[in-house]
Amino acid sequence: MDDEQPKTLYVGNLSRDVTEALILQLFSQIGPCKSCKMISDTAGNDPYCFVELYEHRHAAAALAAMNGRKIMGKEVKVNWATTPSNQKKDTSSKCVSPPP
Repeated sequence: MDDEQPKTLYVGNLSRDVTEALILQLFSQIGPCKSCKMISDTAGNDPYCFVELYEHRHAAAALAAMNGRKIMGKEVKVNWATTPSNQKKDTSSKCVSPPP
């Protein structure tokens, strides 16, 4: 089902001058966006955001089109957003053998 397919993207390495409105404008050229949440880190790191699209196919197209694209002079990194539960599942499934 489409409901189970991811529709939210992580967009990182943003310039401090980038706004939610600009991100929505750029991503809406690929498909209709449901929301954009900008996170401005106070520890001096670059801001990042989460963009949610209405359909998985548009999110997949946006990922392919926007990853590595320069926005305001910075090459942005776009990946599928993961929830804490997904991260937990991913890390627990990896087996690491102890050194001999």
